[in-house]
This record gives sequence, C-alpha cells and structure tokens, in this order.
Amino acid sequence: MSKLLTTLVVLTILSITNVHALAGAVELPGPQDYLEADSAVYESGGTWRLQGNIILHLESLLSDTPLEITAEEMLYDEANQLAQVPGELTTTLTAHDLWLSGQGLTLNLRDGMGEMVDVQAQVSFDPSLLADETGLVNQQYVRLTRGKAPELLLTGERALLERDESGDSFIEFQHARLVTSASDEPDLVLQVQSLLFHPGRYASFRNLRVSVSGTTVLYAPRWKQRYRKGVDFLNTTVPLPGRDSEDGWYIQQALFADRGQFHVDVYSRYYFDLGLRSEAFLFTDTSTNSRLGLTVGRRRTKDFYDHSVGRTTYYDLSWRLQKHPAGLPLDSIDFGLSYGRLKQDTPSIASRRGYAFAEATTPPAKLGGNLRLIGSAGVHYWNYSYGNNEFLAFKQRVKLARSTPVGLDFVQFVHADKFGASPFRFDDNFPENELTFQKNFLPLPKLSARMSGRYNYDREHFDNLVGGISHEFRSYWTGLSYDFARGSMSVELAIKF
Repeated sequence: MSKLLTTLVVLTILSITNVHALAGAVELPGPQDYLEADSAVYESGGTWRLQGNIILHLESLLSDTPLEITAEEMLYDEANQLAQVPGELTTTLTAHDLWLSGQGLTLNLRDGMGEMVDVQAQVSFDPSLLADETGLVNQQYVRLTRGKAPELLLTGERALLERDESGDSFIEFQHARLVTSASDEPDLVLQVQSLLFHPGRYASFRNLRVSVSGTTVLYAPRWKQRYRKGVDFLNTTVPLPGRDSEDGWYIQQALFADRGQFHVDVYSRYYFDLGLRSEAFLFTDTSTNSRLGLTVGRRRTKDFYDHSVGRTTYYDLSWRLQKHPAGLPLDSIDFGLSYGRLKQDTPSIASRRGYAFAEATTPPAKLGGNLRLIGSAGVHYWNYSYGNNEFLAFKQRVKLARSTPVGLDFVQFVHADKFGASPFRFDDNFPENELTFQKNFLPLPKLSARMSGRYNYDREHFDNLVGGISHEFRSYWTGLSYDFARGSMSVELAIKF
C-alpha cells in the first residue's frame, strides 16, 4: 500500500512541475541510461509526454558507443520502451564525432531498432588520425585547407537503426549523398542507395556512384571498408584492376566477414596469365593491443630482388602484441610469434616455419619547427624444418621528416645485419643498406608536385623513382605520376577538407 501511495505522489508531482531528471521515475534499458526534460506528464496506457530541452542518453543501445538524443517533444511508452519524436531532433554519437538531425523518430530501446526521415549528418575527425609515426600529419591523400576539423557531410532520405546477426547495432542511411566540407559547391560527390555504418568496425555501401566534376568515374554495386589499422584503403570489396611488371594484368578484390569478435578477411587477385590467388586471414582481437590469427591460401609476393614468387600457406598461426611502455624512452614495443607450414613455387620448397620478432621504436624527437626524428631497432628470427635452416636479421632505421601542406618531406636510412639463410625467397627481404626519400613542391598556385624514391645500395639500383604533379579543384586534387625505375604510370587523387 505504501509503495502504491509513493508512486501516486511521484506521478502527481511530475505532472504539475518542471522536471530535469527522470531517471528515478522512468524505466530505461540500462543502468547508465537517463532521461531529462523540462516537463513530463504521465498519461494513461503507461506513456509519458515530455516537453522542453529533452535529453535521452543511452549507453545500452550501441556497444561501446554512447548515444544522445535531444528534442523539444517526445512520447515515451515505458511498458514497451518505445520513444517517439514527432518533430525535429538531434542525435549524437560522441565517441565517433557523428552528429545527426532529422524528423519523426521512432526508437525501440528494447530491440535496438529505430527510424527517422529527412536526415542530415556530419562526421568530424581529429586531423591527428592522419599523422604518421613521426606525429606529423601527412596530407598526400587528404588535404586540410580550411584550418578547422575536417568534416564529412551527409544528406539522406531515411536513417534506420538495426541489429546484425551477432546482435550488434548499426545505422543504415538510405538514398544518401556524401560530400566533404572543403567547398560549398562540391565537385566530388558520393551517392549511395544505402550506407551501413557500424561504429568502429566498418562502413558498407550499396550501389555506390562517385562523380567528379559532374562525371561519374566509379560505380560499384557493393563496397565494404573495414576500420582496422594496417588495412590498405585499396583492400575493398570492389574489384579493382592492376598490373604487375612480371605477372601481368590482374583484378584484385577483398571480402570481409564479421561474427561478433571473430573476423575473416579474404584477399584475392585473379591474374589473366596465372589464374586465381586467394589468401584468407582469420583473426580475433584478444585485447585492445593484441591479435590472434590464422592465415591460409596462396598469393604472389616479391623477393629481395623485386622478382615475383608464389607462396602457399597451408596454415600459419600468429599472435602479435604492441605495447606503449610508460617510464621508458620508447614509443612502442612490438612482439610477434607465428608457426606454420608454407610452400614456395620457384624453386619448389615446402617447410614448417617458426618465426619470432621484436621491434622497439623511439618517440618522435622535435628538432625545431615541424621537423621530427625517429629511430627503431628490431630482431627477426626464422627456424625451418627444411635443411634445419635458421635465418636471423637485425634491422635498424632512422627517419627525419617535416610536414608540408601537400605531404610529408622525409629521408630514411635502413641498415640490416643478416646471419644464416632462408630457403624461402620471400622471407629474406632485408636490404643491407637502403635509402628512401620524398620531397613535395608547390611550383605554381593550384599545382603540387613531388619526387620520391627508394635506393638499394646492395644492388646499386633505384627500386622506385617517382615524379608526380597534381592540380587543385574545389573538393579534390588530381594528377599523374610516373615511376622511372619501373616504367609505370599512375593516377593520383587527394581529397580536400
């Protein structure tokens, strides 16, 4: 009886006074969730009518991603945990700097499903995410021109909150248009029928069309890009052509699959002269800075002399850990172990192989202005069942770099001491002495140019020697580059923010 009386008193007070915190009166899915409003009226059927400065803060809906909804009017069905906003609202994912506005939200907090229309969104990101190991921002492919945090802008017909097979929530934008914040009249536009955004994991596009200065330059029925350190941007689900100086023309494609904390990446190349080569990497992140994986399949790779060699991995179980030790004059220490059975095609050799490595990198030393200096040292050890061979390599590296508005200028020297021998051509890929460099120029307004190269002292030969030039447009830079060492030409593209 006392509990009923207390409830009636609370409801009466809430119905006639301004309310700022409703967490004690309204049932929400998680203990960290809360609801605030200027006024609240409890209506029949278990529904709250909220008005004025409404904040619905949810930490139970998206894994590791707090979500906050602000509006001026909301209906909340407590029994079914259903929130409805008939008018305008704003949704923020602070952990990913994603801001959304729209109309007419319906959100089922219990099932993790929702919908709103007339969507506008902006995603900003910290420019330091573009920084390389020296801590300097590399603007070779993404150029920051407005002196503020870069933003990606989206307009869409509808946004849906859904769950995948493993129960994780994601956001789907339907009939969306994406541009950068570089121009009020963008000439680089991405249009998609649907965009699936899984915070912190991947983005997936369906019927993607990229238009440059009014001309469609790329169409892809499906495109999925994983957010993971070490994954090249070109490793996408879209088939892309390429050419190798020895193996000829090929089509490359990647496939990504996720099931909870278990992931599979499959990287494939179809060579017109050699056929299909596919390699699969199955992995799980055992912690925020360690990974356990298994590799199987076939691929083409390069040896010390930059010649193609085929590699078959029957199995290769690996574990890797990166530490950022406090109190030591080091930026990071990397460790890795692997054990597997591999085969090489030319000469044909198969062997069990054990591998271990450790590498330490210094923090960037500031030498004045934006000049940075880093160094690293590492040891790599292989043991083979074939001929009981062992191979040991000590590698040291020094890099001096500075940033420019169109890329990094740097010079790097690498030295390696090697002992023993490897039966596999693809394991011994350590030049005893190697120099790499890059220099960027701005010869004329709206023009940028660069020279880069990699010189192998052992072979007395440039492995790469590239010259490139690009022109600036409203939302992008584009141009051509030529590799004088390889005799190949490429298209260059940098997106403006």
